Amino acid sequence: MRLLSRFTKATLALSLFGCARTSPPAAVAVEASPAPTPAPQSVDSGVAAAEAVPSPVLADAAAPATSLAPTPGKAVNDFALNTFKVLRTEKGNLFFSGESLRGALGMTALGAQGTTLSEMARTLGVDADPAKNAAAAHASRDAWKAAAGSAELAIANRLWVEKKTTFEKTFLENAQSGYGATSTPLDFVKAAEASRTTINGWVSDQTKGKIKDLLPKGSVSADTRLVLTNAIYFKGNWADAFDAKATKSEPFHADGGDVTIATMHRSAEMQFAETPDGKVVQLPYKGSDLAMLVVLPSKREGLDALEQGLTSAQIDGWTQALHAWKIDLSLPKFTFSWGHSVKPALEALGIHEAFGNGADFSGFTGGRASGLALSDVFHKAFILVDETGTEAAAATGGVVMLRSLPRKHEMKVDRPFLFFIRNTKSGEILFAGRFAAPKA
Repeated sequence: MRLLSRFTKATLALSLFGCARTSPPAAVAVEASPAPTPAPQSVDSGVAAAEAVPSPVLADAAAPATSLAPTPGKAVNDFALNTFKVLRTEKGNLFFSGESLRGALGMTALGAQGTTLSEMARTLGVDADPAKNAAAAHASRDAWKAAAGSAELAIANRLWVEKKTTFEKTFLENAQSGYGATSTPLDFVKAAEASRTTINGWVSDQTKGKIKDLLPKGSVSADTRLVLTNAIYFKGNWADAFDAKATKSEPFHADGGDVTIATMHRSAEMQFAETPDGKVVQLPYKGSDLAMLVVLPSKREGLDALEQGLTSAQIDGWTQALHAWKIDLSLPKFTFSWGHSVKPALEALGIHEAFGNGADFSGFTGGRASGLALSDVFHKAFILVDETGTEAAAATGGVVMLRSLPRKHEMKVDRPFLFFIRNTKSGEILFAGRFAAPKA
């Protein structure tokens, strides 16, 4: 039976609020927005907004904030893992797409200047030069498309602009050429709630109904001038499937105590490594360079220490240690959703000025007096793993406002573990997660 890695989605919504100037003219491409479909049973986790978020130890924290030319794969993974280290303080399950967050915030950086730009460029690992930022984003979209192969992977970006506000032509052109983001004018001033509904409908449509209500009530107002959204959808078959007849209920040693959970079984040759950190197995998707990497800590209580020390180099080390072994794999079926405002996490990572009165987004409208600042950034994600595959989704939105027979091994995944959906050729991480709290 073919194991279908169903789909993974991510979306980001950012909004900017402020008094935007009314000249010079700039072309805004208008497109209509489509709507939603239902999601399977899920376990909700972390729906409330994050509160006090401690600062993590960040990779390359002292990197210069000037025009950056980072190695693409390293920049993608450093941002994803730095974000993980901030979000990991939340209890239970965790799932997000660093690529989605970086996409929406990368578009936002196209309009930033001064210290606002420096902080964003350093944190995201994007080039401070808007043209280079756009060129790298275009290359990244092409690379993900090539890596997907016969699997389905769609990355969509969109700008939602206040219809009476004029945006700089260069910003719009860079967003279009680099991120594929067209612009849709909305009436935020007189129809803020209807505008929010339109944006949420587009996100739901792009993620096949798995991400709904990305922007919560009150997140869009008459002061909103721009919302930037990113949505990612992934669907693919496992290269080798689990047999549903082999699935049975077994104990899982969860954070809150032992529970019984449906567990899949497969005995075959797989890419496997046993490292000092724990056991690692890579499950590829058919006809694709994408795969899921499952990491089981060596000690039953070792997940916390593993997460604290997580680095790009460490993940590279795990994947380089992989070899073909005959494995008896036990892997739980699971599904859950995660999401809320990630503004506190972004501030902990080093993006401060963009959210304050001193924000400089003059690249959006021209002139420091534009008065725009990021009000919030929202992120939601969903994942389901079963015999037929992995189904997942994520979305981000930012609101800008006017202020051989080998030796046989066993890998029994019966306690909290980490998982990543990644490009096996470039090593770039598309989604990252932790499964710790199954539904009893």
